[in-house]
Amino acid sequence: MARSRTGGTNGLLSGKLGDVIYSITRNSDGSFRQQIGTNPVTRENPNTFEQARARCTMATIERAMFTFRDFVASGWEGVEKGTLSVSAFSQTNYNYLKEFLEVMFDDDSNYDVHWNLPKKGQTQPRGGNFILSQGSLRMRKQWFLDNYGGSTPWWGVRSWPMVAEPTLQNWLILNGLELGDQLVFVQFMEGQTPSKSMVTYAIVATEKTTNPNTIITNNNFRQLLTLKSNVPCNVTFDNTTKVLSIRFEMGEDYGLRCLSCSTERLRREVNGKLFYNNAELSLWSDDPVHDYGWQGMRTVRPSWLES
Repeated sequence: MARSRTGGTNGLLSGKLGDVIYSITRNSDGSFRQQIGTNPVTRENPNTFEQARARCTMATIERAMFTFRDFVASGWEGVEKGTLSVSAFSQTNYNYLKEFLEVMFDDDSNYDVHWNLPKKGQTQPRGGNFILSQGSLRMRKQWFLDNYGGSTPWWGVRSWPMVAEPTLQNWLILNGLELGDQLVFVQFMEGQTPSKSMVTYAIVATEKTTNPNTIITNNNFRQLLTLKSNVPCNVTFDNTTKVLSIRFEMGEDYGLRCLSCSTERLRREVNGKLFYNNAELSLWSDDPVHDYGWQGMRTVRPSWLES
């Protein structure tokens, strides 16, 4: 059975779970990272086509657990935070990718690419249609997400304009939220070099104890809303339109070049239980191989078939 290692590993796993073997190794800088391997019934011919496909699948999920490490330990409705959620993230995304690669691993077209697959030995952060949460919640209102690539890449999130009485309760309802909710906007940014690619995110949340009848303004919105991000963001609230705007404008300083995929993850607590939506990263391009330099089957398969 896979067990969680505590401390600096942030809930990483070691041991066996089904046909997956987890271990924990160190990066060159001394930090920990998750490593995943297969537990095949027979090991007599490790370089068959099926084994190569399995190793590619495992390596992709290993990279995802590193890339989205801020999200792997929670987000699975009915599953405890920590070790069990890490296992759920791994198993859900493994099964999703495995099903896809069983059909597409021998496809030479480099079309229909939904994950930036790694070659053997590549360890950089990678984007794709990864699932970051599963649950029964439904997003009642999609916020506006803007982005720009090129020399000064940025992304921005905007709430809906409002004409009703601007109480906190009315503002939350308009934007598909309830008091106590947490909404996370997750973006995967492509780097100017593969190693600089990274996940950026912004959080909008409220406390259940906040007075819902308070009028929200540009003077008090920071006291009524919990606003956090892992990168510097410019946050404003327009008194006329009641639009909350969050913008990350320092992409160039971080060595980034464009946004490739994103999602919104909603969390709600009801009677002590946590509920989530189904949050899967969606691509912003129909041709990520051309637009983002993602690697498809034609590119990665030879490295996994090598002896």
